[in-house]
Amino acid sequence: MLSMIKKKLFKNTIMLYLMNFSGYFFSLITVPYQTRVLSISHFGLLSFAVGIMNYFQLFINFGFMLSATEEVSLNRDNHKCLNEIVTSVFLVRLVLILLSFLFLLILLQIIPKFSESSNIFYIFFFATALESLLPVFFLRGMEDMQTIAMVTFLSKAFTTILMFKIIRSDSDYLFVPWLRVAGAFISLFIAYGIIGKKYQISLTRVPFFEVLKRIKKSSGYFFSRLASFFYRGCNTIVLGLISPTATLALYTSVEKIVNTGMAISSPIADSLFPYMVHTRDFKTAWKLLKTFFPFLLFGAIIGTVYAEQIVVCIFGSRYAQSSNVLRALMPLIVVALPNYIIAFPVLVPMGLGKLSNYANLIGAGFHIVGLFILYFRGHISIISVAVLASITESIILLFRIGLIIKYRSLLNTVPSGMELY
Repeated sequence: MLSMIKKKLFKNTIMLYLMNFSGYFFSLITVPYQTRVLSISHFGLLSFAVGIMNYFQLFINFGFMLSATEEVSLNRDNHKCLNEIVTSVFLVRLVLILLSFLFLLILLQIIPKFSESSNIFYIFFFATALESLLPVFFLRGMEDMQTIAMVTFLSKAFTTILMFKIIRSDSDYLFVPWLRVAGAFISLFIAYGIIGKKYQISLTRVPFFEVLKRIKKSSGYFFSRLASFFYRGCNTIVLGLISPTATLALYTSVEKIVNTGMAISSPIADSLFPYMVHTRDFKTAWKLLKTFFPFLLFGAIIGTVYAEQIVVCIFGSRYAQSSNVLRALMPLIVVALPNYIIAFPVLVPMGLGKLSNYANLIGAGFHIVGLFILYFRGHISIISVAVLASITESIILLFRIGLIIKYRSLLNTVPSGMELY
């Protein structure tokens, strides 16, 4: 029985790899194209808008990607409960979309750099809202990664083809967010069609207290993710506010390479999480870590040595000066896998989900202090913030490793009196 579960884990991991890498693969096709047909300033503006939208997406998701995934996984045979989970998340996200839009209106009024390009923020927000309504948490909880991979691939392939046909110069740059809207709409239509037909899921009446209970449970994950996104995304925000858009483009272009490298680790942790909730099979978690970590370390070494060649090959010679940023961010790829696996697939089944969330809060505090020091000492630059990001992520990993060492007895026992969130 356990071997069959492991086979399903393996299949789900492969499907998540296909999903993530379809996104990053198409991104690595479209981004170099954009850097060549758009000016550095226009590409930097697009990157800045995407960085802002990441915060809105985090707020709208509100941690349900983890809490609702866990709840779906534990109640996958209870059809009534599944309908209530999907409905609760859908309704809460609609409210959060409205609140986010009102906040965006305020930002566009009070910050000149926002108001000057308000159209691009409106369009990207529309895409973000549609993407946030996708029932990805449900499909992950049901361990139906094949459906997620298919939906992602189809939408990304469609929008990528259109991008090469439509975008030719700076005058076409607004089509970039509009194509994201189109992709999100297609994904939304397909995903809800599938869960309705395959799982007979539909929106239903949910008691208000049940919705509040799910919000409360998800809040721990939300604040953890908020802290994580804040210190990762604030580099883009800070550079976007104090530097020319061309300088920001040098940082965000390289960041896309690093994010792709980190994406190697994400599917392993995402598929492992619902599996670990059921089995607490810590040996498999350690085995996965030992198997894949050497490859990531080797890849990071190659990326450090050949950074300039990689940047020029992908983005063109105009971006050659950002090669040192790539070197400074390479540690993120190395620490990503152990951080992802330990954070929730290991610490949540141990009953240490709350303490795992504290790691991101500690990291966010360290990163903010670091940015203030760099700014007031006049040392803030695309290199210094990249180095700070690598140090921050390493500190978070060390904190979580310390938790496992301190509470290692929980690896062999089922924890009692500790909430798994």
